[in-house]
Amino acid sequence: MKNRQHLKVFLGVKPDHDALDALEQWESMFRWADGAQWVNSGHYHMPLHQIGTVAPANLQELKRELEVETEPYDVELTEAVIYNDGRAVMQSKTTPAALQELHASLASRLKKLGRLKSTAGIQPHVVLRYKALGSELPDLPSRPINWLANSYDIIAELGANRLALVQRYEATRPRRADEGGRPKALAVTGDEWRKAANDAGSFLRAGVLCGSDRPLPEGGVTFELLPAIVNLALAAELAIKAALMFHNKEFTKGHDLGALMLSLPLTVQNSVVARLGMPRDALFFSLYQCYARSTFIDWRYAAFDTPLSTADLGLLKRFTLAVLDDLGVNARGVIFEGFAEANKK
Repeated sequence: MKNRQHLKVFLGVKPDHDALDALEQWESMFRWADGAQWVNSGHYHMPLHQIGTVAPANLQELKRELEVETEPYDVELTEAVIYNDGRAVMQSKTTPAALQELHASLASRLKKLGRLKSTAGIQPHVVLRYKALGSELPDLPSRPINWLANSYDIIAELGANRLALVQRYEATRPRRADEGGRPKALAVTGDEWRKAANDAGSFLRAGVLCGSDRPLPEGGVTFELLPAIVNLALAAELAIKAALMFHNKEFTKGHDLGALMLSLPLTVQNSVVARLGMPRDALFFSLYQCYARSTFIDWRYAAFDTPLSTADLGLLKRFTLAVLDDLGVNARGVIFEGFAEANKK
């Protein structure tokens, strides 16, 4: 009975929902040989290390020892392959440096625990089926299957096509910069901070479309421009929300933009200030003024006690772009596709 309580576990990385959908579509395009062993798409994962059987009494120590420093990285699967052992996989031709470091760190911990099964390096891949020799491969994807990996898991095998999550470890460091010294462009799908970034882009795009670049009349704003003002204020708020969530900081709804900006890590503040080319104190005060005026609009009269200027609206737009740029979100190429020229103004 005791052995039945032991868990067979391994370390792996789960794709996000979009990548899972894409993998499932490609699995359906293979011409599978008779006997190819189906894999539940909900269990698709990128393997890191096999661990073996673990007694329940040792599970807590294992979970504690396998927590290592790591950071987000891109996984990009570009080719379908059937290995000699019969595994049909989607795999990557390259291995991100952050993934190599994670793999090595975990290998070191497993060696310390006497559980390291292999010293080989890592080939990023996801298994679609086992016992697939003789199957016909589909054409290569027209675009890579990719996702931003920001966690790794201890996973238990409970039987044929039955897996269970034992422990999830989130990334402990922000994403590393590329050769240009800034984070790489990220797809705006998936987890919560990227959803906030995507929403910020949507509101910013709406603000541009609503005519935020038109001159404002003296003494107030016209009713037609109110949607532009509100959209731009919401875009700026959501951009900060995305940045705070990315850096594991608390977002407090209702705080003015200047106060929210002060909650960001100093490195992010410095980056945004440098991008906008204005003194820090002046930026925070202007953000406070813009946000306060845009959230206390009297819609019946379409006027402010102190009207926003064209410069204020331009600041909200440039500020949102600066925060998203610092996150590595390609605002012009991903969020605002088709509106690049408007955002350059």
